[in-house]
Amino acid sequence: MLWFILVLGGLGAILYFCLSILDLTVLDFEASREHFVKFIKFFIVCLVGVFGLNGISNLNYEEIEKTGDWELISVADTVKISGEGSGGLFYVHVSVDSEDVYSYYYKLDNGGIKKGSVKAENTLIYENNDCTPHIVEYTTYTKNKMNKILWAIATFGIGDEESKSYEIYVPKNSILRTYSLGI
Repeated sequence: MLWFILVLGGLGAILYFCLSILDLTVLDFEASREHFVKFIKFFIVCLVGVFGLNGISNLNYEEIEKTGDWELISVADTVKISGEGSGGLFYVHVSVDSEDVYSYYYKLDNGGIKKGSVKAENTLIYENNDCTPHIVEYTTYTKNKMNKILWAIATFGIGDEESKSYEIYVPKNSILRTYSLGI
């Protein structure tokens, strides 16, 4: 709802500001004054939407929950490459993306082994003495203190977020330290 008010106020303000300027160019001062008054009204509506959404976002808070803990068999840093391509008779478009990830194998509760990977930017690695190598998954939920129904009506449900972060625990001195300088 507030998003609708914000967009409506912004579009109305732009429209009536342009009409007011256009009326000034043809020296129709009465029409220009009326359009300028409407511009001010729509601008105020736009500000109500902005301040309303800002007030709702100030009511946001985060809850962090431990959602997984698996014993590691092996872990390595790798690069995940993905891409897509399309083409026609006269053109070809190809895009390639790369992302740093940690690939790992971990034990399941039933004794099986499974492969997984996590983004390096969402992961911290800790070296500990006498630890069993394992990976811990945390899920961060962004929630709002406002009544759920009012919040959904006011924001159309935008802003309800969930993100994952990881901690990898490995034994001391198991990380290979290399230095390579290239020119």
